[in-house]
Amino acid sequence: HVLWVRGTRSKDSLREILPQRCGGFSELNVYESTDVLNLSPQITQLLEGTEEAWITLTSSAIARSAANLLGKRFSTLRSAALSPQIAAEASALGASVMVTASQPSFESLVADMAAFTSRS
Repeated sequence: HVLWVRGTRSKDSLREILPQRCGGFSELNVYESTDVLNLSPQITQLLEGTEEAWITLTSSAIARSAANLLGKRFSTLRSAALSPQIAAEASALGASVMVTASQPSFESLVADMAAFTSRS
């Protein structure tokens, strides 16, 4: 039996695969993900005060939410994506994806951003 512990925005691909391959399958939603509807004044000030800001995109849901929240500004920020799938979705939304993590980990994402920055 497999217990799939997930958030409300997790991809549903496991729901399609696991029931066919195991004796039993149950889901447990342990957290709910919701969008931020407005930028805080501090973030607005930060974005207006720098040309070197990065946005890290660690899920497709975050990419969609950031595109909605940031509007035109989304395409002007240097973006770093945690995976090729996230990079593709973000690019389709208008992001300028400069870095895709070489491994799907936060450590790799940060290291690849630093390497990109040092080459620029």
